[in-house]
Amino acid sequence: MPLLFLKVDKRTKWHSGVGNRQPQLNDAPADIIADFRVSSSHLSVYLMDENLERAERTAVAFACNRDVLQDSSYLLFDAQIIDGLGLARIDKPGDLPDHDVAQWHQDIVVETIRQLCELIHAIWGSPSREIKTLSQKVLPSKILEGVHSGHLVVDLIKQPIKAKVGIE
Repeated sequence: MPLLFLKVDKRTKWHSGVGNRQPQLNDAPADIIADFRVSSSHLSVYLMDENLERAERTAVAFACNRDVLQDSSYLLFDAQIIDGLGLARIDKPGDLPDHDVAQWHQDIVVETIRQLCELIHAIWGSPSREIKTLSQKVLPSKILEGVHSGHLVVDLIKQPIKAKVGIE
């Protein structure tokens, strides 16, 4: 089952309830909508395979695009959700400092608010959705590992991150 990777800003939003209630399968917290940033009717995701090493590598690439070294959280969900909703996926290289990861990028075409809400509800209710976080404590070693393996292009890593992990 192929999975899709969506960068999320705060993992805690995905674990909180609505008001004083615990999270319900049919009642997602409104705060999570901020993680579904649609631009020009496209939602940016990355295609993962059964081997979840791709997810960690993608999270590291996202961390390199920030101005501050911080946890890199992401949502994994079944790609069949997109197909089941009749939404198109377009292969289009992403903009990350790891060229392989950039090739895993896809845009989901989301043209209406109804489509976006249906997508969010389908993902929220999916038993296969999973929120993961790559801790800022392990990111320096993961970034250096990516540089040494040749996966990460040093010139494309943001300067504050290079300085924080000791890359010149």
